[in-house]
Amino acid sequence: MTGSLRTVLVTGGARGIGRAVALALGGPGTAVFVTHANPSSPGVSETLERLKSIGTDRCEAQCWRAEDSAEAEARVKAIVEATGRLDVLVNNAGAARDGISVRMSDEDFKSVVDIDLFSVFAVTRAAARHMLKARSGRIINITSVVAFTGNPGQANYSAAKAGVVGLTRTLALEYAPRGVTVNAVAPGFIDTEMTRAIPEKAAEALKARIPLARMGTPEEAAAAVAWLASDAAGYVTGQTIHVNGGLYMWSWPGGTRPRPRGAWPETPVSPLVPSRPAGLLKSRGLEATRPPPGIWRLGAPDAPSLLWPPGPHKPARPVPPVFGKVAPGILPARLPPSSRCFPGGPGLRLPVVPPCPRRHFSGRPPDAPISCGLTGPCRCPASPSGARASRGPGPSKGANGAPP
Repeated sequence: MTGSLRTVLVTGGARGIGRAVALALGGPGTAVFVTHANPSSPGVSETLERLKSIGTDRCEAQCWRAEDSAEAEARVKAIVEATGRLDVLVNNAGAARDGISVRMSDEDFKSVVDIDLFSVFAVTRAAARHMLKARSGRIINITSVVAFTGNPGQANYSAAKAGVVGLTRTLALEYAPRGVTVNAVAPGFIDTEMTRAIPEKAAEALKARIPLARMGTPEEAAAAVAWLASDAAGYVTGQTIHVNGGLYMWSWPGGTRPRPRGAWPETPVSPLVPSRPAGLLKSRGLEATRPPPGIWRLGAPDAPSLLWPPGPHKPARPVPPVFGKVAPGILPARLPPSSRCFPGGPGLRLPVVPPCPRRHFSGRPPDAPISCGLTGPCRCPASPSGARASRGPGPSKGANGAPP
């Protein structure tokens, strides 16, 4: 690009995450422009002072609404004419008008979608014309964890932020041939002026849902933006970086017990597996029951239980033996691949060693049966060479007729 200063435009940069992003991208050799919608915003002057204090060569605050496409076109064009280039665009402008969907007015829904989604499109369209011509540029859109998890009372906000994710991927595909990358950052619950207004009890309940047990800082979210805007991320496009303390990994309805995202519904075990494997389970004297919500128990009636998922709901204790004469605690491995009983599959899950490609369980004791229902030599490194799988619970025999 023709100008000498690296030029950055941050919408909604007067405070919170926007201010942190502007400071992370500012410094010597840069020109930073921040926008705000409130003419009397008290954070604008502080943002400019802090930008100057870190040696930013040029910093300017502009008051205009990002969802006004005509205004966005004129303002972006003026910035490019003044500096000769536009290197980084951060779409951070946003607003929230919360309320239960059945009581939410059309105006509340449309206004949030305009500010949180259409503004991203309008400003990006204006900036992309210059970036594509220069064959260089970084566009980073700020979305939210609720775009992926949803949040009661935020139908408008969640829908708009989810739209930002889809828009990011589409623009990344369109702009990639010209060397312009488009990515998104999805912050979780960040310690800003908005979250500080939450009552103390509600804030504690909120933190209990976060595996790191705290809110994030604007600087932590800004660090992800700064990396995406750097040369180190030149081969990254169309991606969403999650900055939420692990909140997106755990999704459960308001409780403090972590449960994996997409965890099993509050239903008996049998509907989760095909009828034939369920019959095999019963024929081997195994049972599957569901005691407290969120904890699975699977094992023979006379065998210790295996609990999954592990977590703070039970004191630490040794894991009971997994293999035995009737393989207590293990579903027959003839289940289809989608229902394998090891962590990571969508079916029943147990803390056992994943099977080999022939579904023989590795790490078994020498006298344990192989109950996968397959025959022929097993090539699994964990199984002795020439071992054969029996169709029943009896011991397997090796090539010389002896147990493996």
